[in-house]
Amino acid sequence: MPFCKKCRKEMPWEARDQFCESEQAAGMERHSLVAALKPEKGLSRPVGGRPKRSFTPASDEQRDDIRKRASIMPGSGPIDPGHITPRAHGGCDDPLCVVPLYRTAHLLFDDGKLDILGAMIANGLYEEMGHAVSVHRQDPITLLQRLTGHRWAPVNDNTEVRRLQNALGDISGMQSDGASAEEMAAACDRVRHGGNVWDDEPGEQAA
Repeated sequence: MPFCKKCRKEMPWEARDQFCESEQAAGMERHSLVAALKPEKGLSRPVGGRPKRSFTPASDEQRDDIRKRASIMPGSGPIDPGHITPRAHGGCDDPLCVVPLYRTAHLLFDDGKLDILGAMIANGLYEEMGHAVSVHRQDPITLLQRLTGHRWAPVNDNTEVRRLQNALGDISGMQSDGASAEEMAAACDRVRHGGNVWDDEPGEQAA
């Protein structure tokens, strides 16, 4: 059984993206897992490391779609289909389930170390976000965590959850009504800063 070389606890490889208890007070570091060889191998200390890295498989349709597009994040090298909803969590073959990311950005995104929400808004990828909510039933908090890499905690009375749910519905309505990309981006920015879609701009507020 692999174990974390920081907190010394045994855990499966799948736990490597969880936060390590021993580091919560110093930057919220994730577990650093190593493989322990079986006793019959004759070694008394743990050796090895993570298993070989592999990406969530993409469908032919997704790959064909991504080949025609530029990465939404800066970088260089090959461009991958980055799954908004991973296969392990119910992701599908629809091109709306992925966004184009350079390989280095893809690695960071899958590790929860890259915020792509702003880039998705700037590129008008609202259908992709809506796909995660409407098809894969991701709640707003889970989607925010996936797209930003940050942990979000709603207040106890679920006011924040309702605000975000209402905001997603309002933004979807704006798109259906033909709102411009600038209007959509401004609405999303207001929501990100704790407001609502229909809040007045600072210059429009009554004196």
